[in-house]
Order: sequence, then structure tokens, then C-alpha cells
Amino acid sequence: DSFLTDMGAFYLNNTPFHTILNMHALFDLPQTLKHYGIGCYNSQARTFYELAVAKFKGELDLRTCSASDLEAIHGNGPTKARCFLLHRRKDAQGAGLDTHMLKHLKALGYDVPKSTPTGKKYLTLEKYVLSLAKEAGMSPAEYDLHIWTKYSVPSTPRASSVVVTRGTLN
Repeated sequence: DSFLTDMGAFYLNNTPFHTILNMHALFDLPQTLKHYGIGCYNSQARTFYELAVAKFKGELDLRTCSASDLEAIHGNGPTKARCFLLHRRKDAQGAGLDTHMLKHLKALGYDVPKSTPTGKKYLTLEKYVLSLAKEAGMSPAEYDLHIWTKYSVPSTPRASSVVVTRGTLN
């Protein structure tokens, strides 16, 4: 968020997609992401770039795309795709099986793998999470945020200001 806010200030009146394409063209996008504490910065830079290109080519509409559409972009698996949909669309149904949700399911006695599953196993665990959310009287997004908050560890805030001079980031 701070990355896009700071870069939006630099690229006045641009969307985040314009910002990503400009950053890719003018700067070292992976190193910029690293500066903002965005993990797996090389992979994330490729993901951001491919999303921006797909949007401008008219191949992807983030308002209507499916989880499988998002998964077709490099770096987006079932968890990232579903979390995006959950927290961007009202009444979205799905579950992001991140480490927090897997810990939660394990604590409840479910048989879960150590890392995010794929295929049938993902869909089975997703059904459990949707059922648990319903039992708790929460939407899947509310339940996801509740579990994430319960299991996440507060991190140290990172500096969010950046100075751009002559094509370099400081």
C-alpha cells in the first residue's frame, strides 16, 4: 500500500497499473519492491508486471475475473487468487489457505499439510473453512481476517517515504 501510495504521488493521476508499468520501464522494479519490504520481490515484480500488461491488453478485468483467471498470471496460486477475490468483492465465496488458516485448521483437528495444498485437497479444506465461517456467523472474508489477525505476528513498520531523483530511488 505504501509502495503504491508513494509511487502514485510520483506518477500523478495514474492508476496502480500505470505505476507498475512505469516502474518497470524506468527503475529496477524488483529492487523497488525490496525497498518496501515486499517479499519474494523478483517473483512479485513479474506478477505485478504481468497483471498490468494483461489489464492493458484487455485480457483481464479485476472486477469480473475468476480465481482461475488470476491463477493464470505468474505467481498467483489458489490462495493469493482467492484472498484477492475475498477482500475485493462483496459476497465472494472461497478460502485463502495461507499459513495462518492452515495452523487454525490443524488446531481444530483437521488433517492439513505443512504447506498450501493444491487440487482436490485445497478444495476439500476450502469447504471446511466456508463451513466454519458460516457456523461463526461470518462471511468468508470476515472469517479470513479474523484468523489472520489471531495468528499473525505484528511486524516492525517500514519507512514508506521515497525520494525519486534522476531515475534512481533513494
